[in-house]
Amino acid sequence: EVLAETFGLGSFPTLSTVTYLTGEEDNSPTVVFPHSYHDEEDHGIGSMLLSCARRAKHIVFDGRLLHGAPAHPSLRKRS
Repeated sequence: EVLAETFGLGSFPTLSTVTYLTGEEDNSPTVVFPHSYHDEEDHGIGSMLLSCARRAKHIVFDGRLLHGAPAHPSLRKRS
């Protein structure tokens, strides 16, 4: 990451995937934002994809997009 920052380089996969092996209990959702490493930092993010865990669910998206699995309890699906 230091080299990427120093030289302004970024190498990302063409596609990113998430496969849920277990159900939604105690699993964080995946969030995908329409924002990439090369976008301006002050560019607002007006939307996002929120994918809740479900056993055997599989999602695929552009690997350059900002994504993660935030652990905040309020994002977990309630039964």
